[in-house]
Amino acid sequence: MEPLRRWVKAVQCRQVKQQIVYVDYEQAQADCVQLAAQLAAAYGCGELREFAFAAIPRGGLIVLGMLAYTLGLAAGQVALRPGDAGRPLCIVDDCALTGLRFAEFLATVGNERVVFAHLYSHPALRRGIQAAEPRVQACIAAHDLAGLAPGPDATAAAGDDHPAGWPAMPVTGRYWAGSAAPVIFAWSEPEIHVRDPFTGEVESGWRFAPPHRCLKHQVELAAARRPAAAPVAASPRLWQSPAAVMWRRDGDRLWLLQTESEASHMFEGLWADMWRGLATWGDVAAVLTWLRERHPQAQESLLAELEAFIAYARVERILEAA
Repeated sequence: MEPLRRWVKAVQCRQVKQQIVYVDYEQAQADCVQLAAQLAAAYGCGELREFAFAAIPRGGLIVLGMLAYTLGLAAGQVALRPGDAGRPLCIVDDCALTGLRFAEFLATVGNERVVFAHLYSHPALRRGIQAAEPRVQACIAAHDLAGLAPGPDATAAAGDDHPAGWPAMPVTGRYWAGSAAPVIFAWSEPEIHVRDPFTGEVESGWRFAPPHRCLKHQVELAAARRPAAAPVAASPRLWQSPAAVMWRRDGDRLWLLQTESEASHMFEGLWADMWRGLATWGDVAAVLTWLRERHPQAQESLLAELEAFIAYARVERILEAA
């Protein structure tokens, strides 16, 4: 990555990081309590007992599980695909950024009365859904997402809540043309897009959340479970990826961008796996076990190479002590 392009991307990504909303499991639980209170206020406990509840996979399933306990839903009210189209239906998700997944899910159900309940969305998106979908009686969110602030080379576009320097997604399937601040959950990070200021193309695939703070990233990076020989309780985390590091997989290559130092790195093979393992588990013993399975040809030198990599990664600030 050439220096000027790397610098611009680092500036862009620093700004995005400042606006990211991170939701851990404790916050998600509090958000579900807030969402349940809003549903109860809107419909009352008696009317809610007549609703069927369904979740948009996969984050919606986590939210629906907590919401079901909070609202005291009966087992028969909760289903992946409700069969009784005559009942009012509450569709549940963790967040709504463009409304595309909601539109796809709505097309699969025949219920005439629909409520869309979720944790985070932009108010303009909710207004757009209700204006476009006559079946949707209400869009209820626990919290509002702000619109993205303009980038360093941009000014806000008039009237659409969308900053000119940030990429708008295709209009097809969208209820709103703007871009909301990114939200990352402890279980998943929705796709965050960044526009290349030189080519004008929208880049996807960059991950902003450190792997230890997002379950989906741990699975994506390691492509394997923690080795049974290194149980979590006996192996405390020693290393982790700093919040300033964003990463991207490109086939067998691993790209890292340190947004504070503006240094970029491309790793392949053993060194790529070393960063993946340390960023995922942070435990040298567990990582060594995993690496020996993946690189049997490097058995004798593996520990020395891992120690050398840790020293390099600390200097370059792509790993830090947990």
